[in-house]
Order: sequence, then C-alpha cells, then structure tokens
Amino acid sequence: MTTAEGSAAAAAEAGVPPEEDYVVREIDVYMTNKLSNLLCMLQYPTRPAWRPLDTSLLNEVRLKPNLQKLEVEYAIKPGPTLNEEGELQVNKFTMTSSSVPCLTNYAVGILRENKGWPSAEQQNDQLHLTPLHTILQMRPSLAYLDEADTARRKEMKEQDATEEGAEVEMHDEQPQALQVTFKKKETQKALQARKQSAAYLMKLEEEESWVKLKLFDNTAPENMAVFDKLVCTNDAAIRWNVSRRQYLDVLAPLPPLDDYLKKQRETLAKQMLSKDELSRLPPGPQVLAILKTGGVVHFSKVRALATNAKTDTLVLKLLQDCAVLIRGCWIVKSVLCNQGAMQFVRDYILLALLERTHVKRADIVAELCIPPKCVDAVKEMLQKLCILVDKVGWRLKLDDDYEFIIQHNDIVERYDQYWKDMRNVILSNAMNVKNRVVSLDDSAKEAVAATRSGAPRATAAVGGAPTAQAELALLSPAAVVQLQQFRQPLLDLLKETLLANGVCNLSVLKAALFRRSHEEREGNQLLGAQISDDLFRAALKSIALQMHGSYVLATVPDAVINKYREVVLSVFKGATTVKKSDVKLAVQRKFGADMDSKLLRRVTFELATSKGNSWVFKPGDGST
Repeated sequence: MTTAEGSAAAAAEAGVPPEEDYVVREIDVYMTNKLSNLLCMLQYPTRPAWRPLDTSLLNEVRLKPNLQKLEVEYAIKPGPTLNEEGELQVNKFTMTSSSVPCLTNYAVGILRENKGWPSAEQQNDQLHLTPLHTILQMRPSLAYLDEADTARRKEMKEQDATEEGAEVEMHDEQPQALQVTFKKKETQKALQARKQSAAYLMKLEEEESWVKLKLFDNTAPENMAVFDKLVCTNDAAIRWNVSRRQYLDVLAPLPPLDDYLKKQRETLAKQMLSKDELSRLPPGPQVLAILKTGGVVHFSKVRALATNAKTDTLVLKLLQDCAVLIRGCWIVKSVLCNQGAMQFVRDYILLALLERTHVKRADIVAELCIPPKCVDAVKEMLQKLCILVDKVGWRLKLDDDYEFIIQHNDIVERYDQYWKDMRNVILSNAMNVKNRVVSLDDSAKEAVAATRSGAPRATAAVGGAPTAQAELALLSPAAVVQLQQFRQPLLDLLKETLLANGVCNLSVLKAALFRRSHEEREGNQLLGAQISDDLFRAALKSIALQMHGSYVLATVPDAVINKYREVVLSVFKGATTVKKSDVKLAVQRKFGADMDSKLLRRVTFELATSKGNSWVFKPGDGST
C-alpha cells in the first residue's frame, strides 16, 4: 500500500473526510543535555560516502580538548599504488581537523517508535534530541612534507659544517653588559589582536598536549552505554509559560521595524539591472544603463558589458551620444540624469573635476549660492561620481584611463575642445541656478497661477496629445525658463527625428538632441543647449503619442495619410503584433471601402515591419 493510500485509509477509519486535514502521526519530543558538550560531528569533505576510510588500518586517535583539535592516524597498506623506491618513504597518513562554525541549531536525534518497545505505557513515538555545538571537518594532513623538508635542511647544514670544519676561537672571559628591557602595558585591543594572531594560536597548539583516545565500534558495550545517555530519562512535561506568538518569535525572531525599513530603503536605492536584463537591451539603452549604474566608467568596462554593440566603433559612437569624457573616463551627460535645474550644478561639478584634481562641497555651495534645500542634492551628485579623501576633498572614483587617452587621442582632443567651448555656457548656467530653482519669469508665474486658481486649461492637440501651453503648469521652474528660448527649435528637431524613423524611444530622441546641440553649423539654435528633462518631455508630449514604450507623431503633414494613419494607430494600441487582414478590416469598417494597397503599405511601414502575415510594431531603437 502506498503512503497516499495508507493516509486515505487512516482517514476513512477515523471517520474524517479525505479532503480535510487530519493528524497522521504524533511524536513526543524530549531534550537532553547530558552529552551536549561532548558530542562532535565529523565531516569528510574529501571522502565520498561510497569510499569510507578503513578503520582496520587505524593506528591512533588523539585530541587537544581546549583547542578542539582532532587527529586520526591510519597505516598505509602496501600495494601497487605505493612507490617503495621513492625518495620520501611514508607508511602512514593523518587526517587532521578544522573547526566549522555552526550556521544554525544542530542536534543529534533518536526516534523511538512505540511499536516494538517493551513499555506498554508509551502511547506516542518519542524523538530524543541532544544539542550539537561542535562540527569538525577532517582533511589529510601534509605536515610530513614540512618535517621531511626540515630534516633535509638540517642534514645539509650538518654536512656543510663537517666539510668546512669547525673553527673555534678562544676568547678570554670579559665582562658583558646586561641589557634590560621594559615592556609597556598592553591595551585590551592589542591583547585581543595578539590572541587572534596565527603565531599566538600556533603557540597554544604547541603548548597543549595530545590526549589519546580509543575507538569503539558500534556493537561495543561502551558505545551502547554512551548511546543510552542520548535518551532523556525525565518524562515530566515541560511547563509551557509562553504564548504561541512568543514561541514563534523565539524560533524565528523578526528584525526591529526601523532596521527592516532601513534595509528595504537601502535595497531599493541600490537596485541595478541584472546581467540578464542588461543583455536584453538594445545597444543604445545598454550603454546608457552601464553609464548610469557605474557613474564613472572606463571604456574597457563599457566594451565588456555592452554585449549587443558588436564593434568598438559602435560603442564609441554610442558613448559620444550620451556621455562626456573626463581624463579618459566616461560619465553620462547631465541632461540624461533627470535632475531638473540641478543638471547645471552637475555640469559645473564635472567642469571642476576636469580642471582640478579635488573639489570640496562647501566651495561649490558657496560659489554657486546653492539654496539650503539643494545642498543634500550636491552631496548625492558627488557621491555618485567621486570618493571622499580626508582633508583634501572629492576626487573621481576611477584613475585616469591612460590606455584610452593614448589609443583614442582624436576623441580626447575633441572633448578638450568641447569643454573649452562650453566652459562659459556651463559657468553662466550654474551661476544662475539659484534663480532657476527659486523663481519663475513673469509668463511662467501667470500660467502657474492660472492653473492653480482653477482657470480652464488649453485644449488638447490633434490625436489627444496636450499642447505646450497645457503642459506649462506641470514644468519645473528651470524648464519654464528654457521654454521661450528653445521650444520651437526643439519641437522642429523632435518632428524631424520622428518623421525619419516613424517610431523612437527616449534614448534615440535624446541622442538626436545631443548631436544637434554639438553640431556647429549656421542657424543651429540648439548649439550648446542644455535642455532639462522636464522641458524635453513636455515638448515631446505636445506633438507625440506614447505607444508600447516608444513615441510616434500624433499627426503628420499629409492630410490624406493622416486620415488612414489614425486607424492604423488604433489597431496597434492593443498589441505590438497584428494581422495584416485586421488592419485592412479596420480601414474598411471606418471608411466603408478598401484602402489603396500602396497607400496602406506606406502608412504601415512608417510604424511597423512586415513579418509573414503580420505587422510588428517597431521597437523604436532605430534598428528598423
């Protein structure tokens, strides 16, 4: 009968429905401490269970009780595997112990079943537990090699002395000065360090004498006498004076709430992408994630982790799209860090780290007149980029990458020129950061006041996207300051990029902005622009729709295409992959007639790629 069948039968006999819980077995638990301090569990990591040591070859068992050091000596049986002509003749080997800390509570248990025991009064089975506090791992000792080496050196020394002869010089006894030293009283900390040193432990081991032990087999009377002591003779019930809740707290204590919350916050703050998650990202977002995680990264590290960027040329291109170079180290651009007006402070810190070896937080706060509420933000920026050196200040986390500087001197020179060109812009933006943080210009104040007073907001643009005026009240003060200067050229750039690619994610759009802000050509109004994340997102929302983590234009200039495009977008709202027949059916239902196939393909190819009988929405990473 199987266990399940037996359990079902037992339940039927007890009159309990099979689907309900029932008691299968009751076991009384007893605890004894008679041998608790004498028991020891031996582990043999180098010996598999199927190949135990031969106890018939046992020579000696010895123990140093204070140090809990155990040695077991075995004879080596002559055989074909023993080299009798070798230089080092060994006829025995020793297994020596090393102490292993107990990671949890261990016990030796003996289960006494009711069936078969002479006591008729015993109703339930009994489990007798003896706590186990010592675990020793036994491994082969190689001390015989040290002894052979010592003997060889001694023999060579005696031989040299014999060959050269001993020259003894006789000297008249002369008075000698007696040297007296005074030992300074040892501090408690120094005493503890000395007691934990290897020399002190070796000295203790040498001072303690070995105690020889005798091994008994399982059937020996002495062994059975010890076995009987593992059974508790006191069957009095334990007085239960704690609640179930208190008992569970003792078994598995919960950490204090403050410590638990603190650990949770630290865990959340240090959350990073796993290697598996990182490997699934497209090349651009992958490089950006590496930079944001590392803060300051060498090119060799980026190249090793950016597994989806197949060549050095592509990695360098992606780095220049989203990062700046300081002393051969790559650091993500401030505009991509979502720090609002404080991005200007971060640019100032990067410039200071380029021009100075060390910077001090107090100097940055004083030079830029940072408001008190933003001082902690400055410290957080420094902690992500630098390490603090006592009495000197903050310096970059990594040393200069001279290997990259030598191999890519053209890129280094390009960034040297970039910092020279941008120096005045960075200083100007940083010096005005106080005004950017604490005040708005007149037009911004009016817009925010109108929104807070309940005034009607501007209507939405075609396709449901809010207009720039409707988004104005949601912008940070720094973004509102930038709005009037950069709004139109930024909108033009976003439209141009979305028209060229059809579908774009944030990384592609921000990379386009980065390239345009560094493109030196006549009429480029975005040259040197440091667009805040608030303004960037507000401008994007005013002209684009978000779908499946990427963005598409809400409307296109061609009115005919735009009419059919809205239908295609509505089909893709529910899924990233749709059947081609579903797209044609949606157009037919909307307009009552089939759409020209060439026109339909033109509309659909902007948003998706063809795969058999289906259309797959573009990922937006610029790969299609």
